[in-house]
Amino acid sequence: MVTIAVARQTLEVDSTLATFRGLLLASALSALLVASFAGVLAIRRGLKPLEDISARVDGINAAALGERLPTGSLPTELRPAVEKINELLSRIEDSFARERSFSIAISHELRTPLAGLRTLLEVASLRQRSPAEYQSVLEQAEVIVRQMGALSENLLLLSRVEAREIEINSQEVPLRDLVAECLGPYFERAQLRRVEIQNLVPTGARATTDREKLRIVVNNLVANAVEYTTSGGTVQIRSDAGRGSLLEVWDSGPPIPDEALERVFDRFFRLDSSRASSGNHFGIGLALARGLCSTLTLGLMAENLPDGSLAFRITCPSGSASATTQG
Repeated sequence: MVTIAVARQTLEVDSTLATFRGLLLASALSALLVASFAGVLAIRRGLKPLEDISARVDGINAAALGERLPTGSLPTELRPAVEKINELLSRIEDSFARERSFSIAISHELRTPLAGLRTLLEVASLRQRSPAEYQSVLEQAEVIVRQMGALSENLLLLSRVEAREIEINSQEVPLRDLVAECLGPYFERAQLRRVEIQNLVPTGARATTDREKLRIVVNNLVANAVEYTTSGGTVQIRSDAGRGSLLEVWDSGPPIPDEALERVFDRFFRLDSSRASSGNHFGIGLALARGLCSTLTLGLMAENLPDGSLAFRITCPSGSASATTQG
């Protein structure tokens, strides 16, 4: 047997392959550098809208809450987020506006009794007076101080309610007895205004809720009804658990304008002269009542009835304080 072996040097092939590898590596590195550079440019271009938004947001402060971020030139992916930021800015602006109005309203409400108190003291000090005259001045001053104290207490309670710092102590509450207790202090005022007050809550009506918080709510609703009902009218307090109404404070009118039915629960909101009061109400009673109802997981709404009367309903949403009627 004959074996033939053919051989050839590979130096030329190895050199060619090495050159080819070098070219491939150089091409790969060049492509990587170009791709990295293009990527950096693309990222910078893509982040440019975010940088612009960041700069615009950084320029928004309490004095420029009306500014909004533009969305027209934004990429589709960013628009939903920027729109949400604009919505947040709108809510913050509304909140600041409410607080400014609140501060102005408080200043106005306190300025009136303070001016009255100052006038009383200045007039009393102009000359020597008899003990009876001084006693009269002191009595008038005491009334003003009590009004200011009531305003301060209600404001403090309202702030605690809105901050959710109220503790709830639930118990079974006889509603008719609670209403009778609330009506007592208002009979004299109702008699002066020739307004009849009727407690129509069934004897067996009961609710499981915080008695003291509900008493404050009913007190404010009754005070509001006695003060604003037309002289010679009627105020009734009812209960209808079958309709989900824990309590209802009804008065014979006049009604509230439909567009103001919700606004009456705003702090310091004032209606026109159609439901005018003597000026002893400071405009936070209904706001406090609704805040407490919310804390008790109850609802509070105002409703104009077809006969021209008005009803404030304390309702029991599903899962809230239970109400039952016995007998």
